[in-house]
Amino acid sequence: MHRRHSAALLGLALVATAAPSCGREPLERICPDIAAGDLVITEIRGKQSDPADTYGQWIEVYNPTDAAIPLAGITFYLYKLDGSGDFRFLIRDLDAEVPAGGYAVLAGEAAADKDFTTYTFTSDEDGDLYAAAIIEVYSCENEVDRMLYRSLPALGTLSLDGAVPPSAELNDTTDDPIWCVDATPPDPNQPIIELGIRGTPGEANRPCM
Repeated sequence: MHRRHSAALLGLALVATAAPSCGREPLERICPDIAAGDLVITEIRGKQSDPADTYGQWIEVYNPTDAAIPLAGITFYLYKLDGSGDFRFLIRDLDAEVPAGGYAVLAGEAAADKDFTTYTFTSDEDGDLYAAAIIEVYSCENEVDRMLYRSLPALGTLSLDGAVPPSAELNDTTDDPIWCVDATPPDPNQPIIELGIRGTPGEANRPCM
């Protein structure tokens, strides 16, 4: 079914009101018009054991719809499984989007300059993603996707099985074998430009074996 996504935005509301003496305009609340399942978490890359790694960390999402999805106003929440911490990041780039049938990569600062990075976030734990966490994706109060992972690989990425269409109904927990570790080494026939086990940021995942 065709959906129309608009970064102008359902119900502009006020998220901040300036003090009367300040004279500033109130900020507009951006709520992309997307439904549950319109973004699917498909790949996560955490801190790597190789100190020479050059790729950094990221969360990748897929858009299964037939229209581009604006990302401005989308919030990612991460909660440690042991309850000892949480952080969130709100996408503020008005130009960031996920193309129809395509991917976006939300990356840590170490990957800010990579050609696959759509948006750069910062975390409150030395710049690292949590080793075990729940991730929730929201457009204002509307939950779009949610998944749980118990550990991130020290080499490579945690990857949703590329043999099946990415689905928010299937990706809920890495306890399911639809998730696997992609530790595929670099192609020896290609020149080595950067170091690390890259995964497939911004691209379809490899099938889980």
